[in-house]
Amino acid sequence: MTFVSDYGFTVFVDQEDIVITRGLIEKKRATVPLNRVQSVRVVENPFRQLFGYANVVIDNAGGGLGDGARINLFPLVKKQDINGPLSEIFPDLILEEPAGKLPSRGKRYYYRIDFFWMVPVIGALIYFFFPYGLFSLLLIPVVVLWGIWQHRSAAYEIFGNQLTMRFRGFSLQTAYLMKKRVQSMAIKQNYFHRRKGVASLSASVKYGMGVFTAEVSHMEEA
Repeated sequence: MTFVSDYGFTVFVDQEDIVITRGLIEKKRATVPLNRVQSVRVVENPFRQLFGYANVVIDNAGGGLGDGARINLFPLVKKQDINGPLSEIFPDLILEEPAGKLPSRGKRYYYRIDFFWMVPVIGALIYFFFPYGLFSLLLIPVVVLWGIWQHRSAAYEIFGNQLTMRFRGFSLQTAYLMKKRVQSMAIKQNYFHRRKGVASLSASVKYGMGVFTAEVSHMEEA
């Protein structure tokens, strides 16, 4: 099967390999064995998300060093058009939206830690640059709103042998991880987490010489 994009790249798939060709002037080609794909991720930065676009990244266990094994399968694609090609390339992948939302009691942890560095910085700015330093107080609602956005974006779900995790740093990422490909999993919980009945789950897969880790923080304690 072959997928041709209007943005200068072509993806050809046979029974064993994914062959990616991109470039308008200089053609570049990458071949990825299907059995070495460790994870599939849909990545949406805020600007692309605003217009309904995303890119699809695959982590390849066998190719290259560092980012050389992290390959843009579809560098630019309409979010609504992703599921069709991915279902054909990875027929075992379950692309349903993760339904496991985070509890509201974990929301504060998404922005509380930022206050440890933010309060002394704001205090210093106000002291040394008064009255203009007062504008630094605007950082407080920005950090709180960013934390709430991260909390609302996060989700997780287990579909048979697949773990789907959605989380936001700067970009929103939806990671599809097959259990047999996961190198390690960890559940982190401190004293304050135990009191609220929440914990953070991370799962790591290896790509080339690197490791990709998906983490959903402050989720419902299992």
